[in-house]
Amino acid sequence: MRCLLLLPFLFAACQAPGEVITSPLVDEVKSALESTRSEAPRLVLGEEPTMPNGARAVCYENYIVIMGEGQDSLDFFLAHELVHWYIDDSPYAGLPHFIEEGLADWISCEVTGVLEARIAESVQIGTLSIDPRHLSVTSAGWSHLSRGEREALTRAGFDLVRRLGLAELRELLRAHSEPWGYVRAAGILETP
Repeated sequence: MRCLLLLPFLFAACQAPGEVITSPLVDEVKSALESTRSEAPRLVLGEEPTMPNGARAVCYENYIVIMGEGQDSLDFFLAHELVHWYIDDSPYAGLPHFIEEGLADWISCEVTGVLEARIAESVQIGTLSIDPRHLSVTSAGWSHLSRGEREALTRAGFDLVRRLGLAELRELLRAHSEPWGYVRAAGILETP
C-alpha cells in the first residue's frame, strides 16, 4: 500500500517545473516561425543552478527559466526563449546557433513592438567584428562562452537576419550553408 501512495509523488517529481505558459506570445512566436510544435512550455521564474554564467534566460528541453535579472524585460526574454522552444519544428531548424540567437532577438523585438528601435540601433552600431572561432558554436558550446561573447554573437546574428531577411535565411538553410555562407551572403565579410 505504501508504494501506491508514493506513485503520485514520484510522478509529480518527474514533471517539468513551473506553470504552462498561456501568454499570447506563444501563438505570435509559433506563427512567426511557422512552427508545427503543439505543446507550450512551462515557465520557471527564479534561480536555476545549471544556467550558463551571466545568462538571464534559457530554454531547456521541458521548460523555460527566466532569472530575476531577465524578469525586468519578461516579455522580451519569454519571446526569445519561445523561439528556441518552437524552432526545431519550423522551417528555421538547423540555423547556425549564433543566427538562431539573432533570429530569436529579431522575433522577440517584433512581437514586443521594439523592432524598429532595435534595427536603428543595429544600423548605428554597423558591421560587427565576428570572431571566426565562434561562428560554428553549437547550443551546447554556447554556454561556455562569456556573456559578452554571447551578446556580440547575438548582435551579429541579428544583423544577419536584418540584412538577409527571413526568406533568404530559409534558402541558405535549404542549401546547407555553413556559417560563413550566411556572412558572405549578407555582404559583411569574405572568408578568412
